[in-house]
Amino acid sequence: MRMSLSKAAAFEKTLRPMMSFRYDKGKSYRIVFPVDEQKEPYLYVRKVHNVRLGTGNIMGKRVCLADFNEEGYCPFCELRRMFYTHVDAEVAEYVKNNPDATEEDIAKYKKSLTDNKVPVGRVEGLYGFIVAVLEYDERGMKPKTDSEGKIPFTLQMLFMSNAQFNKKFLIKVEQIDNELDFTEMIFTYPEADSKMESARNLDMSFLPNPDKASKVIDPTLIERIKEEIDKLDTSEENIQKMFYQLRPMNMDEAIKAIAAKRAAYLESMSDEEKAAYASKLKDNMDAVNVGDLINTFLNEDEPQPQVTEVKKDSPNKMANAILAGLADEDEDDDDFDED
Repeated sequence: MRMSLSKAAAFEKTLRPMMSFRYDKGKSYRIVFPVDEQKEPYLYVRKVHNVRLGTGNIMGKRVCLADFNEEGYCPFCELRRMFYTHVDAEVAEYVKNNPDATEEDIAKYKKSLTDNKVPVGRVEGLYGFIVAVLEYDERGMKPKTDSEGKIPFTLQMLFMSNAQFNKKFLIKVEQIDNELDFTEMIFTYPEADSKMESARNLDMSFLPNPDKASKVIDPTLIERIKEEIDKLDTSEENIQKMFYQLRPMNMDEAIKAIAAKRAAYLESMSDEEKAAYASKLKDNMDAVNVGDLINTFLNEDEPQPQVTEVKKDSPNKMANAILAGLADEDEDDDDFDED
């Protein structure tokens, strides 16, 4: 379709009306946290894994799928457990071959197996805020202005990790009685060797008078931000369409994504390890909810599984994906289902 340059620019915005917040090392940003009519921030939360399946296949934050199917099954949870099953087997073999190894030796060996090699991180929270990013200089001190003398801004989705949200952001918000009301904050990303290290050392601060942080913004700026938000569909369904970090993967796609890694772990298991793994699943499958069973496999401080009834004929993806891939003791490795 033919259109003018100005209309083309507006058309692009209709395709993606809001982008994810991006930062540079050594810069500061002035960020406003809008609230709705109920004085609640535009906050979207998901349980996620950090998925790294190998060089060239870093998937980043992916939603844990356990909450999105009746069985509570998540392929990423499965792969995490299989990785640690593999590590435990390697450590046991090391101890068997090195009977004089000290606890320090064993810990060092285990660390060599896990350092930067864990394909799926533990379940953690991901917190996404719709924010207004004001245009300031690199130090966040001098505002830029348009032809009308107004400070330009863009609405963006600001994601915070579990550590950033709980160990930094919430502590700061306590200073204003946990009430965000178009509160303006300064986010400073220090110079560092990597962006990850810079984000880890992120400093969050209010303007000089934190007690009045929510009242220092020009009321006309607040109205302008409200007008832009009103143009957005802020429903959870629409927001997750815009940002993959909040959008659950299709189950088949997730299973396919882990297939190669999963097959490699299965191949590395001995017949005895496969039988024990399958037996452990079978012993628990009929007694516990599959989602709770997954939690017991995560090596984390999760609630104990609750005994519930599981239908024998239900299409259990965990059974299909794991048990079908584990051979009985008299089967050959080549018979494993690697999908």
